Amino acid sequence: MLDCRGERDGERIVSDAQLAWALEVIRGSRCAFKVVVSSVHLTDHAERLSILASRVDVLDRWQGYPAQRDALVAALDEVPGAVVVTGD
Repeated sequence: MLDCRGERDGERIVSDAQLAWALEVIRGSRCAFKVVVSSVHLTDHAERLSILASRVDVLDRWQGYPAQRDALVAALDEVPGAVVVTGD
């Protein structure tokens, strides 16, 4: 479970330490299923919903933090059985 509210600052949606922990756990888990829970959306909805990336609300989802989002998605792509549950 990721805390995407309490550690967010202008450049990161989660702290570097929290992201490093998540990547290590995802990649190192031997579980058949890995469920990652995030309080904000991971999916880039911009194209589908015609949302401009320059809108202020982009900072309320992973889309506004592309480097961290890319790192998380890359880790999820590397391991079988990983799913993400998000909400708001």
